[in-house]
Amino acid sequence: MKRVLNIILIMAMAFGAIAQNSDNRVVNLLSNADNFYMQFTCTVNGSNIMPDGTELNGRIHVANDLYRFEIQDVVMFNDGKEYSTYNKSANEVIVFNAADDEMNMASILNTVKTATITKIRETNGIATYSVVQESSEPISKLAIDLNTKTNAITRLYAETSDGAKYSVVIDDFVVNQTLPDNFFTFKPALYPDVMVIDMR
Repeated sequence: MKRVLNIILIMAMAFGAIAQNSDNRVVNLLSNADNFYMQFTCTVNGSNIMPDGTELNGRIHVANDLYRFEIQDVVMFNDGKEYSTYNKSANEVIVFNAADDEMNMASILNTVKTATITKIRETNGIATYSVVQESSEPISKLAIDLNTKTNAITRLYAETSDGAKYSVVIDDFVVNQTLPDNFFTFKPALYPDVMVIDMR
């Protein structure tokens, strides 16, 4: 799931970069957001770990270096101090130091900021942008569809260097939500009988 998270975060950050290159004030709002929320359906093909046509439903909240990522029965939290992976079906959480998290938001942001973003076509009010990174790892091809009438991101498409293809349909995209305190922290008290495995 970490790889899927990595790819979806790169896609979402690339959308922010597209927003920065836009003259549209509504889209620019997204690039200056304190946080964003995205609900999505990701279809995976060509993966060596999932059957073709696998659909993953999830949602992600991102605020600067913090994130909360929910996909299938797994929830990942990173509050800048702790990184926790909670598996609902096993009712267990594994807690690490945030520094041990393979996801590095600063690195992802830098990857996107140095990318070349080009509008490749616009058809029936849908603009498609190509995002070419300096390095093709882990994504070799990235495209983003934007509805120019509603300024909504509608679809993300990525191919990885090993041939896996990810098509992400965005069901909801919201910026600047009011989030409760410790939203990005796993709180065992809220999960009865959860087994905590502390790897710190």
